[in-house]
Amino acid sequence: MESQQTSSGKIRISADLASDEPAGPKSTVGGSEIPPSPETAGICLAIQNPAIVVCESRIVHVNDSASGLFKETEDRSVIGKRLEEVFVGDRVIPVDLSLAGLKQSMVMALDGSMLEAEIRAARISWRGIPAVLLVFWKRPDQRALEMEELRTRVLSLEQTLEDSIVENAEINRCLQATKDAADAANRTKSEFLANMSHELRTPLNAIMGFSEIIMKEMLGAIDLPQYLEYARDIHSSSSHLLEIINDILDLSKVEAGRFELFEEKLDLNKVMRSVADLVKGRLTQKGQELDIRIDPDFPVLIADRRAMKQILLNLVSNSSKFMEREGRITVTARRVNDLAEISVADRGIGIAPEDIERVMAPFGQVDSALSRDHQGTGLGLPLVQSMVHLHQGRLFVKSAIGVGTTIRIVFPRHRIAEIPANER
Repeated sequence: MESQQTSSGKIRISADLASDEPAGPKSTVGGSEIPPSPETAGICLAIQNPAIVVCESRIVHVNDSASGLFKETEDRSVIGKRLEEVFVGDRVIPVDLSLAGLKQSMVMALDGSMLEAEIRAARISWRGIPAVLLVFWKRPDQRALEMEELRTRVLSLEQTLEDSIVENAEINRCLQATKDAADAANRTKSEFLANMSHELRTPLNAIMGFSEIIMKEMLGAIDLPQYLEYARDIHSSSSHLLEIINDILDLSKVEAGRFELFEEKLDLNKVMRSVADLVKGRLTQKGQELDIRIDPDFPVLIADRRAMKQILLNLVSNSSKFMEREGRITVTARRVNDLAEISVADRGIGIAPEDIERVMAPFGQVDSALSRDHQGTGLGLPLVQSMVHLHQGRLFVKSAIGVGTTIRIVFPRHRIAEIPANER
C-alpha cells in the first residue's frame, strides 16, 4: 500500500502490501475498506478522519484533520515526533507491523490539551518503507454527555413543572369557583332562614301573648279546665318554637358575618345567676341540680353579655335534656395561668367519640329523626362553638357513652380584664 498527499490535504492510500493475515472479510479504516490481500492493489482511499502515518516509531505525515487534532501551527508540528510524545499513559500504541484492530489511547495536542480517541491501524508502505497508518475517532466527552443528559432532564423537568403549574392553576380556578358558588349558596340559605325567622317571630309572639292571657285568666275565669291545659300547651310549644327560631337566626347571623359583639366587662357570677333562674323550672321538674363552682380569683371577662348568657344557657339546657332525672350538672370556672376556663359537665347519656364531629355541625344529630328520643334541632352546640370562636376562644368536648359529657371553653389572655378583686 502506498500513501500520497492530495492537494486537499487528505491522505490517499494505494495498497501494495501483503498481509500476514489470511484472506477473509475486509476491514475498514475511517469508513473505507482496507484490502487485506495483494489482489486489492491499486484501490485508492480517501481518509476523512484525522490520520497519521508512522514510520520507524516517528510521525512522518498528518492530514488536515489530524493537523487540527494536534493543533499544529506554522511554528509547531508533530512531524518527526515519536509516538511516546503524543500518546500518553499506559495505553501507548505499540507500533509494529502486527498491529491491527481497534485501540484506545490518550492523545496530547501541542498545546498540552488531551483527548481520548479510538484508533484503527493498518500496515502500509510509505515511499517503499513499511509503515503504519493510524486513523482517529475522537471519543465523545463523557462529561459533555452527562451535561447534555442533565440539560435534557432539566428541560424535561421544567416542561413538567410548567405543565403542573398550568394544571394546578386550572384546578385552583375550579376550586375557587366551587368555593364561591358554595359561599353564595350558604349566604342565600342564611338570608332565607333569617327572613323566615323574622316572619315567624311576629305571629309567634302573638300566639304566646294570647295563650298567656288565657292561661292566667286575665280577662275572666275559664270554666273548663281543659281550656287552661290547652293554653299551657300552646304557650309551651310556642316558647319552644321561638327558642329554635332564635337559634336559627343567631347561627345565620354568625355564618353571614353579621353577628355583632357588644363587648363589656362581665362578672361571670351575675351571668350564671341569670342562667340559673332561666333553667330553674326545667331542672326542678326533672329533679336535677345545678352546681355552680366559680373560683374566687376567676377574672372579669371582656365579652358580649347576651352571647355569654346564650353559651351557658345552651350548655346547661343541653346537659339537662340528655340526662336522666335526679342528675347533677356542674359548672366550673377557674383561671389557668393567663387563660380563663369554663366547663359544664354532666352524667348524661354521653356521645360516642366518633359522633362528636357530627353533633358539632349545624343540624347534626346522632339519632335519626324516626328513632330520636330527645327534642332538638341540633343547633345548640354549633351555635355555642360559633359564639366562642367570635370571642377567639376554643371549645373542647370530652364524652363517652354512659359516662357523660364535659365541655370546656377556654378564653385567651386578651379577654381577661385586669380588675382588682376589691373593685369588682
